[in-house]
Amino acid sequence: MHELIVTVSDGKFTAEAKVFITVKKLPISTLKFRQNRYQATIRENSSTLRTIIMPSIDGNKLHEHLIFRIMTPTNLFKIARTS
Repeated sequence: MHELIVTVSDGKFTAEAKVFITVKKLPISTLKFRQNRYQATIRENSSTLRTIIMPSIDGNKLHEHLIFRIMTPTNLFKIARTS
């Protein structure tokens, strides 16, 4: 278990809270991207909606439902949840 002390201030008042973090082990996963890095080049100011990359996954069962997410969200890119 980890313990953090978090403070907040508006310049005049301050508050403090303790945060307790428990790290749980994940079940062993066989999922793996086929490539460590995916890279694409697109033209600047392109207004055409298109697929840039299609990541490939190993370790999933045939027809298994997989969900994809962009971990650093931005309004510039979208990923289909079930690409």
